[in-house]
Amino acid sequence: LKFLVPKLIKVVKEKLAAEGKLPPGQAAPEPAKEGDAKPEEAGKEKAQPAKKATEAALYLKAGQEPLKEVNDCKQLIKTLMLGMKTLVWSITNYNRTQPPQQPRGAKGFTVEEVCMTSRLLTSGVACLRLFTESGEGDSIFENLGAIFTVMEPRNFLDMLHMKFPHLFEAMVETPPLATLAAWMLANQVLSRRTADVVLTFLVKNKLPQLGKPEEPQTMLILRLFHLVFSALSKYPDIELVVRPHAATLVEACLRGAQSASDPSAYIRVLRYIFRSFHHTKIESLNREFLPLLPQAVHVLLTMLDAPDDHGLEE
Repeated sequence: LKFLVPKLIKVVKEKLAAEGKLPPGQAAPEPAKEGDAKPEEAGKEKAQPAKKATEAALYLKAGQEPLKEVNDCKQLIKTLMLGMKTLVWSITNYNRTQPPQQPRGAKGFTVEEVCMTSRLLTSGVACLRLFTESGEGDSIFENLGAIFTVMEPRNFLDMLHMKFPHLFEAMVETPPLATLAAWMLANQVLSRRTADVVLTFLVKNKLPQLGKPEEPQTMLILRLFHLVFSALSKYPDIELVVRPHAATLVEACLRGAQSASDPSAYIRVLRYIFRSFHHTKIESLNREFLPLLPQAVHVLLTMLDAPDDHGLEE
């Protein structure tokens, strides 16, 4: 899948060059010398091999307009994603469908199959860009996310741990892709394991970034924290993955709020945590936070007395 979009863009550019409709900023072709083929003919000859190869791969008819080719590519991607869900389910349950006389193996993927399925996530994210750039995406995010709902939970956890750094960078470059993470956290089957991966990644790698609230990466981090703690209110079993990070996260945010020149991002994360704990009223989480309460009150009251309270009065 990840090769379809670049190949399609290449074909469109070659077709435009052949027709003399070059985009602004691109140099015009050099004048033809005597004995050389005309630019139009040379461009057409150059575009034909790539065009034919793409049309063969996508089952496109010759002579189609670029926009029609893009739409056909989108439909093909949607069809492939729907088929992939059936394929992943079949591989996951293969060992459970053996004849009775044969011993049944463990349900799920091998290590090699998990690695191969992780490539489906990265390639699928690359294809999603084609939909987000045109303002589409709601259904295609669901189609891609639904593939992973039929995986064994341990296989999904391993795959997401492996590829979440790549997914995070893709979401920074293309913010609408964060809808995929939101869908996974809102899905009852995937939410707890997705929250586990997201929290582990953010707490281990991204907390210092909160000191730069104006950067796009920080906005993504804040959105992911908000999604995780909103999911905790909806699915209380996420408490099992939040509890190990709760004290570390609160302490880091309190330190950051004291030292950062603009602590607003740290304060927003603390707000997400406190609101979530208040709404869920999960006793084990409250026990984790109780020893930190005097420190939190002292830090926040000190900041309230400062000339700039950074929105703490809310």
